[in-house]
This record gives sequence, structure tokens and C-alpha cells, in this order.
Amino acid sequence: MAAKISVKAGKTVKYYIWGTTKIRPKVTKFIWGDIVDISISRVHCSEDRLLDIIGLFEYENVIIEIGDVEKDSLLFQTIKTLSINYTTSSSDDLPYTDVVLSINGCNLEELIHYIIASECESFSIERVGDHIEWEQHLHTRSNKRQLIKRKIIKLRIEVITNESQIDITFHKDTYNTKQVILKMKEWFCAD
Repeated sequence: MAAKISVKAGKTVKYYIWGTTKIRPKVTKFIWGDIVDISISRVHCSEDRLLDIIGLFEYENVIIEIGDVEKDSLLFQTIKTLSINYTTSSSDDLPYTDVVLSINGCNLEELIHYIIASECESFSIERVGDHIEWEQHLHTRSNKRQLIKRKIIKLRIEVITNESQIDITFHKDTYNTKQVILKMKEWFCAD
């Protein structure tokens, strides 16, 4: 913090000028048993950055969960147009709904664009192995960590835009943890 001194009509007034410091993103990993958690905090969740992260992992189809989507928004219209299959929360009389959808990799980039443009607070992307087994757990709202441990969910990327946070979770046998961490640190922690 720097001080600026000004003299006006015989009075000395001290002003403080607050400096801006760029806070660098922080990448942390935690391995508990068979599950790997990678957390990237203090990160700007831009469309390009998210697509880079998603591009690290193999996928054909993914499941996306988005909370509080406005029903008359361009995002909701895009979901209805692009998705293979989607479900919404049960209440039809509310202007907002939670959406869970299945989408192929070709349309994921376009959907990410609309999600970021609509300023959603958070959403998640999941790569699943067996869609039929996953759908059974969709209705029971099973614990995501258990589904990852059982390899029903191969990868989960949770984006919390209003907290500048991206969390990546996967089974340690699914991806090379060391390579993923190195790539994340290269992208986010380089000078």
C-alpha cells in the first residue's frame, strides 16, 4: 500500500492507494484410496480454459448437470436443441430449473459457450462408462465419489464460476495422474 499526501487549504490529507496484486491460480491434488482430486482455485473460468481442461481427457459423450437454468433463456433452448436426452427438476411452475443432460463431444464446445455466456454459478461435466447403469443412479442421487470408485463415472469436472474454482475427480486407474497434474501446473502456475 502506498500513501499519497495532499495539502489543501492548510490541511494535510493522506490518501492511501491500494495496489492490485495478481493472485496466481493454485493447483492442489489429493489422493484418497482410488480417487484422485485435483483442485484449481483462484482461476478465471473462461470458455477457452475449460475447453483446454476438458480436452485433456478422452470422451465421446458426457453428462452435464447445470443448476438454476432460466427456462426462457438461450441456454435452455440450446439444451433442448443439442442434447440427446435431458431431464429437469420436477416443478414446472418455477422460472428456473436444474438440468441434467447427455450430450456428445461434438456439441460440448457449443454448449460450454452458452453456459459461460449465461453466467451460470456452477455446473459439472461427467464422463460415464455405462449410461444405463448411470441412469439408475441418476434417480437415486447416489454419492458421486462412490460412482467414481466403482468406475461408473470415469471423470467429474465441477466448475464453480462464482468462486473461481475447478475441481477434477477421477479414479486413479482411469488417467495418468502425474501427467494431468503436470499439465495443470504448466497451464496455471507458470510464470
